[in-house]
Amino acid sequence: LALGTNPDRSTGGARDVPGRARIPIQEQVVSKTPGWYRGELNAYSTYHEARDGAGKNTVKQLIQRAEKAGLDFLAITDRNSIESFYDPDYKSDKVVLIPALEWGDEDRGLALIYGPHTVPELADNPFEAQAIARMIQMQGGIFVVARPCFPNSPWRWGLGYVNGIQVWCRDFRGVPPLSLNTLRPGYNRATHGPLTDSLHMAANHGELSANDQAQRFWDYELKKGLKASVYGGSGSASASVPIAQPVT
Repeated sequence: LALGTNPDRSTGGARDVPGRARIPIQEQVVSKTPGWYRGELNAYSTYHEARDGAGKNTVKQLIQRAEKAGLDFLAITDRNSIESFYDPDYKSDKVVLIPALEWGDEDRGLALIYGPHTVPELADNPFEAQAIARMIQMQGGIFVVARPCFPNSPWRWGLGYVNGIQVWCRDFRGVPPLSLNTLRPGYNRATHGPLTDSLHMAANHGELSANDQAQRFWDYELKKGLKASVYGGSGSASASVPIAQPVT
């Protein structure tokens, strides 16, 4: 109570965590008709801060682009930021807005988190990362490995269970592949006998694009028993990159 947590919301779904800010989530229904819905699950606003600079589109501009494209849903995934949720223009009566963020760093890999109820902290090791993924899942959210084979941010967190893997980001064949040489010394087990790790097995196919490799990464994980869906996203931060291409 002293920390502002509702005890009734701390059991079962574990939506409230002592000491962590609760994220405002507005349940929104745009259509009650069963069927296929299409949307963008990886777009960046001006709140996004990354090595390549901030996004060029404001929250309002991103939502307008999604509406103009006739999308059913949109997730703004700014890097380690939930500022978009509090933007006064974070609203639409045509597109369902899914609270989301991009989590992690380029050195160890990135994840896309959808529907968290509390602000996820950054992790220092795979054990903390797994705990964060588990907390998101208990809250009813979704934890997705983002572009695992992109050369500038290969997936190094490991993790025993995730909800999905992004197998297509940006132009499918335009992103250069991950190579075994890009992996840091000591992490590259390929020099010691057969490849046993999904990331190394995917990186061993240097003739493929990063998205091609990501599909193989997902397939290798399926064969090891992971039950995870696939996701796509444009990674659009400005009008120069078409939104919802690919679309999920």
